[in-house]
Amino acid sequence: AKSLMVPENEKVVDLLKKNYYQYPALTPALPGSIQLPDTPEIIGIDKESKNLNIQLRIKDSNALSFLVLYAAAEGEQVQINNPAQIAGKYWIKDLNQKDGITVLQVNSSLLEGKILGAITVVNRYNVESMPEILLLSL
Repeated sequence: AKSLMVPENEKVVDLLKKNYYQYPALTPALPGSIQLPDTPEIIGIDKESKNLNIQLRIKDSNALSFLVLYAAAEGEQVQINNPAQIAGKYWIKDLNQKDGITVLQVNSSLLEGKILGAITVVNRYNVESMPEILLLSL
């Protein structure tokens, strides 16, 4: 795949992105990894001019890889099995953490027209937690 990333193959890469890889996806869980991580707890949501700050309490964050934010438009349900609803994947080690509180800062432009959202965490075995639903239209 790395050989496709050279400038001469730009049209091939664009074709693959357009027709096959339109949405981000999660890596499948390792076989035999059945223990779900704890669902993150939403403590609060603050809206700034360009950002939405979501405060979370995440148990055992050292055993987790990343956090996934899903977003659904009005009239839709949040479906964590629908990669089109993935608004972002965020490495937990890169998030601001202090006193047991993790802050996810999301650019509001990613959530334009979205009403409902969900947050999950994924452990190092690629097992995703149950979603915590949140209201995005503040």
